[in-house]
Parts: sequence; C-alpha cells; structure tokens
Amino acid sequence: MILRGATALVHATMGLAMRDPNTVTCAYLREPVSQLSDSQCVITEPGPLLEAVGAVLEAGRGIPTLPHREAMSDWERAVWEALDELSACYERDRAEIEIAHEVKATVEQLSAGPR
Repeated sequence: MILRGATALVHATMGLAMRDPNTVTCAYLREPVSQLSDSQCVITEPGPLLEAVGAVLEAGRGIPTLPHREAMSDWERAVWEALDELSACYERDRAEIEIAHEVKATVEQLSAGPR
C-alpha cells in the first residue's frame, strides 16, 4: 500500500507542477517527491522508500502557511489527498515492512550457512 500511495503522490505532484507550479505545496514538495519517485526503483530494499516517504511527510508538515483546502486548486487538493493517504499507509504499514525485511534478511543469512 505504501508503494501505491507513493505512486499516487508522485503523479499528483507532477500534475500540480505542470498545471499550477507556483503554489506553496509545489515549492515545498516537488524535490522530496522527486526523490520519492527515484526511491521506488529499489524494490528489494525497503529502506530507501521508507526514508523518502518520511522525508516527504516531514516536508509536508514543514510548510508554514497553507491555504484552506477549499481555496486550493483541484491539482493542489489532489496532492494533499494523496499525501494524507500515503501518511495513513506509512503509519499503518511501516513497522510490518521493516520486520518482514529483517526476517527475510535473517533467513537469507541462515540459508547461506557458515562461512
């Protein structure tokens, strides 16, 4: 679900950047979302994706002044809806993903046998 949420946020942010690039949302989120997009290429290791999602969420929380959502363009509102969804997925799934990756790494290590 995190990957799907990240992809939705990337698409929404790129749409905002093309149609309404002078918004405060675009100014603060464009670069972290671009890095999030790059992190999606590494699917065997969840670390880069989880770090990039955390950075995007932090950037969103760091925006000092936002207009009310009703005053935002449809494109900007779509970014915030995708960011809300990604935040929920991240909070719900992050620990489980990290544990699953640790278990997988341990199994691979044990399967390799003693050296």
